[in-house]
Amino acid sequence: MNRRPALRTASVLGALSLVLMSGCSSDDTSSGGELKADEGPLSKILEPLWGSYEDVDWAAQEAEIENLVAQCMTDKGFEYIPAPASSTTVVTEDDMDEYGTEEWVAENGYGFSMNEEPEDLEGEEVEEEYVDPNAPYVESLSESAAAEYYEALNGPDIWSDMTEEEMEEYVYDWKEGGCYGAAQHEVNGETDAYSDEEHAEVTEAMDALYTEMSNDPRMTALNDEWAECMADAGYPEYATPDEAMEAAMNAHNALWEEASTGAVDEETGEFPEDFTGPSDEALAEAREMEIAIAVADFGCKEEVDWEQESLKVQFELEKQFVQDYKPQLDALVADAEAGSSE
Repeated sequence: MNRRPALRTASVLGALSLVLMSGCSSDDTSSGGELKADEGPLSKILEPLWGSYEDVDWAAQEAEIENLVAQCMTDKGFEYIPAPASSTTVVTEDDMDEYGTEEWVAENGYGFSMNEEPEDLEGEEVEEEYVDPNAPYVESLSESAAAEYYEALNGPDIWSDMTEEEMEEYVYDWKEGGCYGAAQHEVNGETDAYSDEEHAEVTEAMDALYTEMSNDPRMTALNDEWAECMADAGYPEYATPDEAMEAAMNAHNALWEEASTGAVDEETGEFPEDFTGPSDEALAEAREMEIAIAVADFGCKEEVDWEQESLKVQFELEKQFVQDYKPQLDALVADAEAGSSE
């Protein structure tokens, strides 16, 4: 069965890259050294906020959350069996060393089509289908009791009546997330510092920083050079690298949306067991398109030195941002560290 990959918009990836993937070897971007995307001015000051993924025991963290959920559900009058640890794949620094290289791009494009056809991935074990240990209990409940169960577990259903625009603007509040929201907040409380209203001024300014960078005249000129190269490669329709990535992403999204239309069971809200998603031929065509665009994108970025030139702009803006918001950034980091020590 083809599995639906998790796709994220290019704009979100771009915005996050300012915080998670920004950096250079020195705050002085005129030193002549190669800029690196993991030590920038903003990344340095926010490093305690994000921490190191390699330091996290994901299985233990997941088990702790499940046990807290079970206790919470019991307190609300329901039975709940903690779900077994999933086979979550953690991306390490070694994985990131390969990501985005010429060889990786030639094989995976932007990565949107990875794992869509697990039967074709030699040497990789296909995950076993997840079985909810609580399904028999929920099935034994009346329709109204089952609805109360899920509301206790995940919070009230706020999504059904939301427009797409409202979904995009929605800011998660763990207090609306039922037992899962409370458990995740207790275990991962430090991550909530970023979404705390107390720090809205600086976090909103960080979001705006990406827009400022995109509109910078130096980025406009750099993207014009890149677009000219892409036109020569047969892709005159893209003005920026984000547009090229979004085109590949949208092609995959369109396939899954088309295949999903009318496939969901109206009573259960789930896909039938025999749902396979888009055809292998359609997926292969989308994958071929994605890789072709990504390879051209990679080549044109190399030709105009897009990564280094864009990092120069980014780090200059970040350096000024840190100067302008140093007290607010320090307060954000302090709250995050306080949460992690609780």
